[in-house]
Amino acid sequence: MIEHKIIPFQQFVESLHAVKHKDLMEKASFANKTNDVFEEMRQHLTDYYKQVESTHSFRDHTRQVWDCVPINKQPAAFRHKEPPAKPRAIPGKHTEPQAENLHRSAFTIGEEDEEDNPRACPEGCVPIRRLTLDELGRFHTLQDYFRKTPGRAKPMLEVSLAMEPDNYRHLHAHGYQWIDNLGGRSSLNIWNPTVNGQDEVFSLSQDRHVGGEGDVMQTVETGWQVWSPEFHGNGPCLFTYWTADNYNNTGAYNGADGNFMQVSHQWAPGQPLSPSTAGGNQSDMDIAWCLLDGKWWLYVNGIDAQNAVGYYHATLYGAGPLSQSAQLIDYGGEVCDLQSIAPMGSGLFPAAGYKQSAYQRNIYCFTANGNNPTAALQPEEGAHNCFQIEIANSAA
Repeated sequence: MIEHKIIPFQQFVESLHAVKHKDLMEKASFANKTNDVFEEMRQHLTDYYKQVESTHSFRDHTRQVWDCVPINKQPAAFRHKEPPAKPRAIPGKHTEPQAENLHRSAFTIGEEDEEDNPRACPEGCVPIRRLTLDELGRFHTLQDYFRKTPGRAKPMLEVSLAMEPDNYRHLHAHGYQWIDNLGGRSSLNIWNPTVNGQDEVFSLSQDRHVGGEGDVMQTVETGWQVWSPEFHGNGPCLFTYWTADNYNNTGAYNGADGNFMQVSHQWAPGQPLSPSTAGGNQSDMDIAWCLLDGKWWLYVNGIDAQNAVGYYHATLYGAGPLSQSAQLIDYGGEVCDLQSIAPMGSGLFPAAGYKQSAYQRNIYCFTANGNNPTAALQPEEGAHNCFQIEIANSAA
């Protein structure tokens, strides 16, 4: 027996127009919110779904609802007033990843959910995770929902265990390199660290390309993340994020602001991922960002046109550095917590070795001349007793 059937897409959209603040006052997430905060969240969703259509909806194996949306009818197409661009292969010299561990899309033709809905979208449609008032209501404000963390994110280079003014702490174990680039590529080993969703906020492994410093720092980011308030569960999911002003007033996860233009019918931001097993099967995801034709394109499991997932317009960065290129590459893990320290990766130090400790490998960046050199990363650890990183740089 199915306890809660999927609300048909059009009925769901109509409910956003009809719902009132008083209708949700009995829910804990809205009991202490003002009408203005509620109305801002509701208006964002009605604007986000304005003119959007869906061919069918389904639940993934974590029970999140996805809507299959015709590619020209997605929120980003209406926000940017243009159809999606045609993807193309990333030019230049490339190193292909080991294929034996590559994660396959969870959205596969032939699979069905509990309501017999196809758990995949046909070509010409893109899967978009359904955003609801219940989800937004878990955050204090709409801007809190858009932020990378419940509090303001900390600068990339971690130097101490000092708590931030809002009490959220960000700790890293990562490698970075200052180099002019148009993006980069790596294979991320996927794990499922246990994050309690209370004083432990998230754990992730990411590829981040950065321009500028201080309040003018700009980033484009992707990887896998475990963050239960955002993703309705404790499993790893593919994520994207961007900011044009050091996480102050711009940015959002997974196109929730309508700025990520999707082109793939198989991959999408927010999509659940299967983790590795300690001592057993490993699960990797080959990901790449590349600035092509004024767009920051995301690719998964290859750099050909068919591997493109979607893009952010470089115009999001105004006249800032990421409108033209990035100056720094950053690969590794990050956790956010309050008091107890959230686990990172597999939870084991590098000395545990392959199939035990999380890794990123085959890391290189894209340059204007197409040489695409192997990364020469400098390690940095925010808390050596908790998180460690080993870097084996090789030009091979």
